[in-house]
Amino acid sequence: MSLRLITPLALTLLLAGCSAPNADGAEDVGVFDLAVGDCLIDDTEGEVAETVKIGCDKPHLSEVYHLFDLPGGAFPERAVMDKAVEAGCLSAFEPYVGLDYDSSEFVFTTLEPTPESWADGDQEVVCMLATQDGSTITGSLRNAKR
Repeated sequence: MSLRLITPLALTLLLAGCSAPNADGAEDVGVFDLAVGDCLIDDTEGEVAETVKIGCDKPHLSEVYHLFDLPGGAFPERAVMDKAVEAGCLSAFEPYVGLDYDSSEFVFTTLEPTPESWADGDQEVVCMLATQDGSTITGSLRNAKR
């Protein structure tokens, strides 16, 4: 099983098995199955394979706002990956939130490939919105303009 690295600002994602939705609508999903607009409730750091998704109308810790692939080739050095990840996530921030990053109250965090997942063909970066203090969000941040 391939894992992805979650960046330090990121939210921790539990390593739980996939299951049917809970009574509150939360469900375990693989990190390779995330889509733009998914809201997540887990709070974790490190390498992860799965997370818990919930409707954005419920309190959550992050929201996926952009997915993109890094250029192919050898696994990038940390500084090269950081630069590409920042550029990719920042370019999609304002179109999704409706406000530029420097003016927004939100930060972005990411899920990134690990050397092991890269070797398996994973080049995708998942960009997620979160609050600076880790507090919960209720409602989608799409076009939130804050």
